[in-house]
Amino acid sequence: MTAHAFLGRPVPAGFAVREVVVDAGQNLDYVAGDWCGCIVTVESGAIDLASPHGVRASFIAGDILWLSGLPVSALENPGPDPAVLVAVRRSRTDEFSFPRQSKGT
Repeated sequence: MTAHAFLGRPVPAGFAVREVVVDAGQNLDYVAGDWCGCIVTVESGAIDLASPHGVRASFIAGDILWLSGLPVSALENPGPDPAVLVAVRRSRTDEFSFPRQSKGT
């Protein structure tokens, strides 16, 4: 099953898209800053989030994730096919970026 929620689709100005592929049977170390402020979709394949305490959560194509602030140590692909994740976040240069100064009246 392939969901294609974001992959190959244009996003509005002010947003950035990043594709991450985790090959079959491989792991990707979780780096919190890589996922900060991102909405992440599992575009294809399957992914397990592994915590440092051995707790796991599994996700498949079509699932939508928020990985910021979670106790995750690795993203693991348990399946026979590559897992494709697409992360969408606001660009740092958009009009909503902080710090902002209020407009006087």
